[in-house]
Amino acid sequence: MKITFKNDICVAMDFVKICSTYKSPIDLCADGHYIVDAKSIMGVSAFAGGYDLDVTIYSDSESEREQFEADMMAFAI
Repeated sequence: MKITFKNDICVAMDFVKICSTYKSPIDLCADGHYIVDAKSIMGVSAFAGGYDLDVTIYSDSESEREQFEADMMAFAI
């Protein structure tokens, strides 16, 4: 799913808080090759400068993936 933080570190911090509630691994990718752990405020803050990002959850649970997608709508492009 494509997301952005609109150049706002507070929005990035909210994103990390939401991602941290999930047990499954979540990656955040910029420019197709910079990947960080979406639960890491240090990694995510590097992308708080208004980049268009891809976020991916690695879960076998359909319900978890659906809930994650719903949570990410707040950051969707």
